[in-house]
Amino acid sequence: MLWARTRCTRAKCDLNRTAQKLRKAIWTFRGAAWEETIKQTGDNWNYLHLLCRHLTRAPAPVCPLFDRTKMRRYAAKDRTEIPSEHLEEQFTPHPSLD
Repeated sequence: MLWARTRCTRAKCDLNRTAQKLRKAIWTFRGAAWEETIKQTGDNWNYLHLLCRHLTRAPAPVCPLFDRTKMRRYAAKDRTEIPSEHLEEQFTPHPSLD
């Protein structure tokens, strides 16, 4: 970037002007996309309800499970193996007293 190397005020003004144009273009695009989404729902209350649910519903967080070494595990495979290992440990038969 020219401004970062030279600290020229004219380059900074050009940079700010370009950034402002980009912000306005993004704002316009997002507004148009939102208007299109609203138009697609039309008068159908089911679509409007689904849109509201989609906008207001937060995804469920992925809570980590701790393995035997107290390390957090996020992977799906690890998250399925940890409970099975725990249940396997809980339901092992007692050793015989012979």
